[in-house]
Amino acid sequence: LALRPNSATIQNDLGYVLAADRRYTEARGMFERAVALDPSVTAARDNLARLYYDTGEFVAAIREYHALADRYAELRARRKGEGVVEGFATELSSAYR
Repeated sequence: LALRPNSATIQNDLGYVLAADRRYTEARGMFERAVALDPSVTAARDNLARLYYDTGEFVAAIREYHALADRYAELRARRKGEGVVEGFATELSSAYR
C-alpha cells in the first residue's frame, strides 16, 4: 500500500483481508477508497456491497448492487460483436484488475 497508495486493486485486496478479520469499519474504508479511485473495479464494488449487506446497511448495499448491474450492462454493450471467449476475457480482466 505504501508503494502504490492510489491502486484500487490493492485497496480492495486489503479491504478483503480486513473484512475476513471482521475489521468491518477499516474494510469499508478500503473498499470505498478503491471504488472512488477506480469505479470500474467491479470486485471492489462487489465487496463493498457485500460488506454493506453483512453489516445491515441494506440501502447502501442495494445502491452498490445497482451500480454493479449498470457496470455489467455497460461491459456487455461494449463487447457486442466480440466472440464469446474474447468478451468473457474482457469482462474478467475488468472485474479483477
